[in-house]
Amino acid sequence: MRGKGASLARLDAGQVHASVESRVRPAGWNDCLERAPLLTLARSLSPCEPASLYRPSFRPYPERIPELEYPAHFERRLVSRNGGIRWGSGWVNVSHVLEEEYVGLEEVEDGVWAVYFGPLLLGRFDEATLQLHGGYPHNKPL
Repeated sequence: MRGKGASLARLDAGQVHASVESRVRPAGWNDCLERAPLLTLARSLSPCEPASLYRPSFRPYPERIPELEYPAHFERRLVSRNGGIRWGSGWVNVSHVLEEEYVGLEEVEDGVWAVYFGPLLLGRFDEATLQLHGGYPHNKPL
């Protein structure tokens, strides 16, 4: 064997591994490893186990979370599995996060609707464009 292949053939596996690591790891890596405390799971949990630290919550948790209620003048629409709602013959994309949840719509101007999820304003949409714009000031205004 000649060239690089010949020199690698004379090195044992440990030397080859060290040679590769020295090219991959940044300078000072080994010093950092020696200073870092390496804790095992057993050492980090001793002298107590997680079960001994558990305390149940004092707050009651309902068996079923009640549905959101909207004022009587709101339109109530179910967000489909596609993340949107039907509006007339059109489609308004709301959010995939709200799939199969109800949103409330309140007309704030002629043809402009505010979209709410409970008390949270998601944004507003214009009936003419069927585009939902975020409820935050930095988003595109209508």
